Amino acid sequence: MCITQEYFVVKALTVVVLLSSLVSGCGTKTDTITGTFTLIDSGITRNYMGCIGTGGYRDIQAGLKVVVKSGSGRILGVSELKPDNYSGTSRSVVCEFPFEVTDLPSSKFYSIEVGRRGSLEFSKKELEERDWKVGFKL
Repeated sequence: MCITQEYFVVKALTVVVLLSSLVSGCGTKTDTITGTFTLIDSGITRNYMGCIGTGGYRDIQAGLKVVVKSGSGRILGVSELKPDNYSGTSRSVVCEFPFEVTDLPSSKFYSIEVGRRGSLEFSKKELEERDWKVGFKL
């Protein structure tokens, strides 16, 4: 049997294709946390940019950072509050900012912090039971 250069090229390409399919097929599963940050305050203002807190809440508005950390404090994902979508009757005192943090690697525990407003802690099991949905109220 005569082994040619083409034989080695075909075999090398076959190995590369097999390895790349194995690696992509064994990728780490990621999760997405979705939630709402609700601000209830009589000092809320609204303008063309949407709902904005005032006074001690003036930092609460679309664009405020949402950070998800593991139980050991490693940052797993960062996102931000989206423009508020409150549809109730008291629009002057309630803002509801949705958020979504995607591509989160698996962790036993998750800490979710919005701005400088403290964090909520969840186990992976708790988040699975909640269908990966959370809510903050301030």
